This record gives sequence, structure tokens and C-alpha cells, in this order.
Amino acid sequence: MHKYQKIALIVTALIIGLIVNIFLSKPKRYMDIEVEGNWYRLEVAETPQEKAKGLMGVDYLPKDRGMVFIYEKEGFHSFWMYKTLIPLDIIWLDSDWDIVHKELNVPPCFETNPQKCPNYVNKIPARYVIELNGGTLKEKTVSPETQE
Repeated sequence: MHKYQKIALIVTALIIGLIVNIFLSKPKRYMDIEVEGNWYRLEVAETPQEKAKGLMGVDYLPKDRGMVFIYEKEGFHSFWMYKTLIPLDIIWLDSDWDIVHKELNVPPCFETNPQKCPNYVNKIPARYVIELNGGTLKEKTVSPETQE
């Protein structure tokens, strides 16, 4: 095979790979959600892979952005800050989108051993979880019936 044939074959393979990737990759989905009187554009995490990654590796998040994790049914959903680079407010909501628990200004975990990172979990069953920039929500906005 000549040098130019090899180059043409490599370029063709790259183009085919790019086309397959474009058609097989799922585009990001967003939702606009109001939380305590403010609107946020949230990236939707539905698949196990999207939920596992969450906001890991994100070093900047605009103040009106975040992520929403959608679960099929209400339950107890544990989160950690392993490989997360910015503090986050984590908000658990029930099926009616009512806040049932918050962890505010949760710091990143820079441990190399993920087992050393604390877990944060809701105390009342939730179906949705929202992550926003740490410090976005205020402690005083939590009503007594939604958090201990």
C-alpha cells in the first residue's frame, strides 16, 4: 500500500468514526427550573453514566446553571464530592418538586482515596436532586417542615 493510500484510509476511518459518534451520541438535555424564586438552566442527568459523573471536573459553573438528577421513583439518593472542583448546594425534591432536604455549600473532596469523601443523603424520600453553585441558596430559606 502506498503512503497516500494509507493516509486516505486513515482519514476515511476518522471521518467514519466522527459520523458514527455524532449519530450515536445523545445530545445534552436541559430544563429550566425555578428554585426558591430564582430560575436556573439545569443539565439533565438521567442515565447511570450521567448520574455517576455529575459535575465532576467542572471548575466553573455560571450562577444560573446547574444539574438535575432524575430518578424513576422517590428514594434515598447519596451524593459525594469526589473529583468535584467547586462547592455545591445539593437540593433533594419529592415527586411534586417540593424541597425535602438541602446540603448547602458542600465543599469539594480532594482526597485521592474516594472512600475518604463524605456522603450526603436525603432524610426524606426524593425523586429529583439539583446541584447548584455553593452558596446559591441561603440557610434561612429552609422551612422547618422540609429539613431538620
